[in-house]
Amino acid sequence: KDSLVIDAFLQGYKKEHPPTGLIIHTDQGSQYTGSNFQAILKKYGAVSSVSRKGNPYDNALMESFYKTIKREL
Repeated sequence: KDSLVIDAFLQGYKKEHPPTGLIIHTDQGSQYTGSNFQAILKKYGAVSSVSRKGNPYDNALMESFYKTIKREL
């Protein structure tokens, strides 16, 4: 279940070579909060940013951005 998000992260990371401290904005889905994905983030020096339960505004800016990208695609 988490292999899709891990593969997507690795593809993006290898293409862009971001600096340590990259912030990954996600929801609380198990594929993002699971130990496999979190271990990958740690290995590559990325930081997970997850919305709190019941608070839809934590990552509202990124959610809006993603919605725009999906619409454009």
